[in-house]
Amino acid sequence: MFRVLSSRNVLIRFLSLWAVGFTVMYVAWSISYRSLPEGVLCGKLLVSQVEIVTQELLSTFSRILGYNLIFACFPLVIANLVRVKRLPLGYLLVPYHWAMYGTLLGTNSFAFPSPSRLLPAFETLFRGVGICEITAYTLLAAATYGVTVYFSRGRFDLRIVGLERAERIGLAVSMALLAVSNFVEAW
Repeated sequence: MFRVLSSRNVLIRFLSLWAVGFTVMYVAWSISYRSLPEGVLCGKLLVSQVEIVTQELLSTFSRILGYNLIFACFPLVIANLVRVKRLPLGYLLVPYHWAMYGTLLGTNSFAFPSPSRLLPAFETLFRGVGICEITAYTLLAAATYGVTVYFSRGRFDLRIVGLERAERIGLAVSMALLAVSNFVEAW
């Protein structure tokens, strides 16, 4: 498993990390659906404490996108600078996001909940844009796998290296996917 998660090919890294995350999400969804009360997380997460919804579409979109960039994407990229047994720490944040999304699905704890709980099934998975947001996070983590920061001795000389062409494309696609899913969510 380590070999595919640390592959030189960004697509292989992304697909393997996505498969791990999807599995974690489905398990969390199934367990929370059967064992946790409906709406148990409503009002308990940071996102529920932030005023995101406004009367204007672009304002709501910019708030949703800003929240995702500040509280999900930025920590993923920063965490990827730290390695634990040669794997970036961001690779541990990705399954957390997947598990949290699965728990939100299983408990119907969204800001605007469904009329009833969503049964853990493939056809109900794509009713919202959450899967696209989490996929964007996963691609971001895979694309920034090789980012390294160097500090020079004696002076502050910061160099960030490690984004090859395929990784830059992955980064751009992840940001575009996040922006589109956030716009649809705002709509």
